[in-house]
Amino acid sequence: MAQTSARSIRLWLRIVACLLAPTVTSALTIDNFEEGPFSFSRTTIGSTTQTQSGLSPSNVITTQREVGLTFSSGGPATVSMSLVTGSSNDAALFAIDGTAAAEIVLFYDASASPIDLTAGGTADRFLLTLSGAPVTGLLEVELVVVDIFGVEFELVETAGGAEGAYTGLNYVFQDFWEFLESPGDFSSVTSVQFTFRGSANSLQSYSISDIATGVPEPSTAFLLGLGLIALGVRRRV
Repeated sequence: MAQTSARSIRLWLRIVACLLAPTVTSALTIDNFEEGPFSFSRTTIGSTTQTQSGLSPSNVITTQREVGLTFSSGGPATVSMSLVTGSSNDAALFAIDGTAAAEIVLFYDASASPIDLTAGGTADRFLLTLSGAPVTGLLEVELVVVDIFGVEFELVETAGGAEGAYTGLNYVFQDFWEFLESPGDFSSVTSVQFTFRGSANSLQSYSISDIATGVPEPSTAFLLGLGLIALGVRRRV
């Protein structure tokens, strides 16, 4: 009898170990890069901007995507960005190749129709899927959000080099309010901007496959596991 009880306990422990991992679910797609294509680059100091309009709101939340390349100093170098579509690996690819200080900007203008990034209160964070690694130097990712009152919220993260490859961004909206007296309004946003900066004397190449908002939730399997455990306890009682 004791041996049977011990086996049952080990079984329940295995179930819990497998099911305790929470998942992060996507609430709103800001840009899944399934519509394009575009490809452009800059090899001299200055800025270049391209705008794509009339995109599906299910792919780009504002139906418009603006991409900017800035080559600010150094060189020679090539700063480029391209969009690969038509496969399950749709992604925006950007690269800073050479000895240049440069940045690549993704801008989403919602001033004509402010968007609710909280998805009615179900989302509380930004999710950025980013892969790749710089050969040298650092990658700086800046996220700026502006609400209908013109209040600007900014978050800057730096990674790469000795810190390792930057793999993505998953930050709650509350992180933007750390140095403010009151919370910002993420339910009425007029613009969202992502800026990717490369340091001088570096070769960097990254792929962005998805930008979304989301909220961590217990997985369905986890909830099922809790139910099974409850039933098991009830049976023993």
